[in-house]
Amino acid sequence: RLRDTPAGPARLPGVTSANITADGDTVVLTSDYPNADLPLMMRLTTFVMKKDTTEVAGAPGTGPFKLDWYRDGNARLVRNDSWHGGKPHLDAIEVKIFESPQAMANALLAGQIDVASNVGAVAARVAAGRPGVQVLRRPDDMAMPIVMRTSKGSPYADPRVREALRLAVDREAMVKQVLSGYGKVANDVLGTGDPVYAEDLPQRARDLARARQLLQEAGFDLSKTYPLHTTDDIAGLAESAALFATQAREAGVQIEVVKQDSGAFWDKTWLKGDLYTTYWGTNDSVLFFASKLLLTGAGQNESGWSDAAFDRAYKEAVGTLDEAARAKALRTLQEIEHERSGYVLWGMADGIDLAGAAVRDLPKLPGYGRVQLERVWLAH
Repeated sequence: RLRDTPAGPARLPGVTSANITADGDTVVLTSDYPNADLPLMMRLTTFVMKKDTTEVAGAPGTGPFKLDWYRDGNARLVRNDSWHGGKPHLDAIEVKIFESPQAMANALLAGQIDVASNVGAVAARVAAGRPGVQVLRRPDDMAMPIVMRTSKGSPYADPRVREALRLAVDREAMVKQVLSGYGKVANDVLGTGDPVYAEDLPQRARDLARARQLLQEAGFDLSKTYPLHTTDDIAGLAESAALFATQAREAGVQIEVVKQDSGAFWDKTWLKGDLYTTYWGTNDSVLFFASKLLLTGAGQNESGWSDAAFDRAYKEAVGTLDEAARAKALRTLQEIEHERSGYVLWGMADGIDLAGAAVRDLPKLPGYGRVQLERVWLAH
């Protein structure tokens, strides 16, 4: 059922629904190509509900907590005593929905909730030093890249134009101003928390003279104003677009930031726009991003990128268990992404959670790891 949804190819790359079969109590998946990382590719949030489902209470679950009730985004989860991983410490978790990360942080500061998850840098600054409040930073938590469409007809189809925009960015200023220092400079390769991440690739730095030269060589029309679409989905996203536009103007590129509400952005801009912001967690695997976003025909290929050498390097990396061959292919894959992909990955945001004084053992994992609460407990 998951594989046959519109996002199916992105949820499970390299496996068609015809190659998912049952063998007794075993599910058998046959990949289209040798893939040593198939379990990794399956781990993105993958849930689906049958069409016309209206009632979710009593839904089955195999995790440490089971659903008790759900109302308009709010929910109560109770301990699953038969969970395979051992008995969770908490009796129950109540999930409350808020209009914004700041509203959630304010509820934590007022003592109304125990944990405020992924509140952003502004809330962290406000909470720092407040008695009875814990501030947890989770490195390599979120990428907030600028996406440039690479396919024919886009103003950014020429790799020289994409390189120019990458060189126009002042990465240190972006981290300082957009993330309030709660993050680090990145180097245009997704998957910064991966042990195989190529730390030794030359760090791309701002070079306005070279950026202007590349734009001239590419014949880029500097008389036009180009839209950059963004949304307020997460803290700092719209701010990153505004600062990027300011910095690009110093290279001669006139950019107008167009802010959309969340529904319009994901419906009309994502996967379709020429220049827009996006964001991703789960930054601990270069191959994960390659399979989801960068392979030719990938289900969530945000930039419309297609590169035969990149595709070959990916197939070589996932198609072998030989560590030396794998390392070589992974290096090639990252070099190509760094050189000519459709992403400007200027920095990595820390994940920031706030917790009350009684909370113990809150996870410090990136991405959705922050909600693995089976070992969390409350001191009395």
